[in-house]
Amino acid sequence: TCYARRLDSPLQFEIGLTSAFDPGDPGDVPCDLPGITQWYNDSLESIVRRAPEQYWWVHRRWKGTPPTRSKPPVLARIA
Repeated sequence: TCYARRLDSPLQFEIGLTSAFDPGDPGDVPCDLPGITQWYNDSLESIVRRAPEQYWWVHRRWKGTPPTRSKPPVLARIA
């Protein structure tokens, strides 16, 4: 899991790699989809916790369960 973090100077960034997953040698990461997804989410969370103000919070990750949505309205066909 890699990242780029803005530093205090203009146009200065820290680029880093916190963890890597090799399917050929998974180590202690479970080799199923839920296990790999959890490993990635944990790794991403550790990066975000270092500088949460720099994370792009546009999607609903870690914001709780989304509200239930009603069915979309049925549009009438124009003949």
